Amino acid sequence: MLFVESLAELRVECCWAAIAPTSPAAIDAIRAKVGLEELRLKTVTKRAHCWDLAFLPPVRATYRRGIQPVFISFVHPDEILAAQSPWRLQRVDWRASTRRPDMATTLK
Repeated sequence: MLFVESLAELRVECCWAAIAPTSPAAIDAIRAKVGLEELRLKTVTKRAHCWDLAFLPPVRATYRRGIQPVFISFVHPDEILAAQSPWRLQRVDWRASTRRPDMATTLK
């Protein structure tokens, strides 16, 4: 979980850490929510053994303004109690809907 302000775009970079090869189902299991709204996936780009996922902004105006909690999940809901995820989070970037460049943040 992290907090963002006036979310316009969310990008998540994660690497596959499991021995078995990735599958479309494993990639589809990666989800992001702002508050109670699940974000729609915009693009998926593969780079070596890592994946870059970009999510569209929230649809509800309530979640597009102000400071909001963002939740990111890397496993299917049925596997939420698994001891480990097959993914390793590398980076989260977000862009604010305002044009102020100081609002963009990168977590590493």
